[in-house]
Amino acid sequence: MATGMESFASVTTGKESLAPVAEGQVKDSESAKGFMGQLMNTTVRIHISDGRIITGQLWCFDQLRNAILLNCHETRVSAGPDQHRPLGPLVMVPGKHILKFEASRSASEAAAAAGE
Repeated sequence: MATGMESFASVTTGKESLAPVAEGQVKDSESAKGFMGQLMNTTVRIHISDGRIITGQLWCFDQLRNAILLNCHETRVSAGPDQHRPLGPLVMVPGKHILKFEASRSASEAAAAAGE
């Protein structure tokens, strides 16, 4: 599992633009579904609205952007050292709290290439 932020590409939800890896690859809802489908079973990081980062293996998601992750841990970013704790084998992250979704650069590049 990659630990450096530089090895992850991000897709930001909302009105912000997509990361360079995904830019131009996700033109409509069908290509977005295909792109996300290719990221299944890869390690992802999800930034949520309270400032935590949830890291785990993407298992599934639904039309409300709820994500189910396997073997998760959370990171609380603060002024001092980051705090880490395990969350358990299966975690649901509500889509309404997701701010940014990151996947390893190799996984997101492979997903983008599969969509071409």
